[in-house]
Amino acid sequence: MTFLDPAFEAAAGKALSRGYCPDGVLAHASALQVKGSRSVADLAHFTRLERLILSGHSTRSLNELGPHEGLASLKVEFGPLRTLVVEGLPALHTLDVACNAIEDVEPLFDHPSLWHVDLRGNPLTERSYRERAKALLADIRSRVLEPRWANTRVVLPGEEAWRLTRMLRERGLEANVLDRGSGAETWKDEELTLITPTSRGRRGKGGIRVDAETLRRVALKVDDAETLTERMAQEMAGRA
Repeated sequence: MTFLDPAFEAAAGKALSRGYCPDGVLAHASALQVKGSRSVADLAHFTRLERLILSGHSTRSLNELGPHEGLASLKVEFGPLRTLVVEGLPALHTLDVACNAIEDVEPLFDHPSLWHVDLRGNPLTERSYRERAKALLADIRSRVLEPRWANTRVVLPGEEAWRLTRMLRERGLEANVLDRGSGAETWKDEELTLITPTSRGRRGKGGIRVDAETLRRVALKVDDAETLTERMAQEMAGRA
């Protein structure tokens, strides 16, 4: 098997070592975790995926992933993903798209098997955040039966994290603010973590723990995400 992207080659090796290919055939891997991919063309090699994680990716649309009939759990985090049109993934029930560039949740309505969606760290529009996310949860629950009904969720950012992410994106900064999130029925503020392409790997999921007031002040004085990362790391280190 020849790979175009070294990230997929590394992920394939880990899939073999972790026993995700029980019959020894790489194309039959049931799970794959890919970090820092530049292209998803290599996904065509894998025909039996059930779980897929793309972290620090370059994907702008879920349609780029191609059809995967058995894919049930998909995490696409820390990247430029903008559209949630889900085609060719009929078995998908869990979708985690934290820390991307998503504004509109409308494409997720009427998906036949979806029951858990994580939207934290995205610059959702006011309408998507305050109205359509609730409607999406109702739409999901109208199709999901017990016992799974009790676990249906649409996870949103808290109010503070959402407003900060919107502010950063409106300023043209490739940055997101991640919190612990809340259900679609309520919004509550939690610990805030700044996520940028250069912050990943610093702490936890790859970000800098921040407070809202300092982030707003610094963001107004910088023009790019790299400078924002450096300034916020300095600000927060001074308080440790």
